Amino acid sequence: MGLMAIDKRDLSAFIDGLIPQWEVVAPVPVEFKYAFRKVGSFQDVALDYTNTMLPPKKFLLPQRDELFSCNPEGGPSLTPRFDETPRVLFGVHSCDVHGIWLLDDILAEGCSDPHYLCRRSNTLIIGLDCKGPCHDNAFCKDMGTLKPAGGFDLFLTDLGERYAVQVGTGAGTALAERGGFYMADFEVREEFFAAWQKKQSGFPNRIGYDTAALPNILAESYDDIIWEALEMRCFDCGACTTVCPTCYCFDVLDENDIGTDRSIRYRRWDSCQLQDFAAVAGGANFRGKRSDRLRHRLLRKGKYFKEKFGRFACVGCGRCGRSCLLHIDVRDVFNQLKG
Repeated sequence: MGLMAIDKRDLSAFIDGLIPQWEVVAPVPVEFKYAFRKVGSFQDVALDYTNTMLPPKKFLLPQRDELFSCNPEGGPSLTPRFDETPRVLFGVHSCDVHGIWLLDDILAEGCSDPHYLCRRSNTLIIGLDCKGPCHDNAFCKDMGTLKPAGGFDLFLTDLGERYAVQVGTGAGTALAERGGFYMADFEVREEFFAAWQKKQSGFPNRIGYDTAALPNILAESYDDIIWEALEMRCFDCGACTTVCPTCYCFDVLDENDIGTDRSIRYRRWDSCQLQDFAAVAGGANFRGKRSDRLRHRLLRKGKYFKEKFGRFACVGCGRCGRSCLLHIDVRDVFNQLKG
């Protein structure tokens, strides 16, 4: 919607000014890594962080999410639970912005997810450009997520003494005006485009072909022996889906609060890589083999969602490869399929 700017010395006051009214979530250092957590001050924020293991989607789609409770006293009554906390996700890298943007489309279509949409409608996203690849196995440039194209309210790019600020929504405009941002002049625009060119040249391509061909390559490789080879390495532990910014599968469970007769229905993250995920009544399992589950996951990431939404469901963050005990790396699989 436009380009603005803010001086670095003013960013701290801007974020600290949000904290009394908003729950501000940002990357913070945790031992030898980083995690998105609620912060009490801008001083807590790690601006130069490398990608967190769990993506910030966990604040929109929590690992455990209470849906409603039931209390039979005075007649059965259901109490739905919606999280309406005003929240700001600050410092979100472009790959994770793309992940949330895709979830926005997926979880709003058809039988939409009201719990996700409630959190999303009360959440502002302030992105932050990364200056270089977060890890050696990141391949965001190949997947088209090196810069944001949507899904953010404000997005900051470091220009040295100030930040160029892309404004993505009307809410972002209001936030920028409140924070004293100013319209970008010619110098800021020139520095912004120079920073983008520098970033683009600083990120390597790690897939050996144009990923526009990926959906066709995956379709042609449906019966490839590579899936059987991967099956021999996979523990089907589900770690890859747990850390993925675009995975959203969940299981639903009921829990009784003994002594109060109150029952809770909640959901928790599930994984298409687990053996019983596709089991149905009668004992059938239409993806009982690990090779079938691995193929299904990769086809969703590189083909199905690209054809439906125009965007890959793999954002190239490399989290799955880093979390896999057997070092199964999506980019390696994509490259092998082409070979």
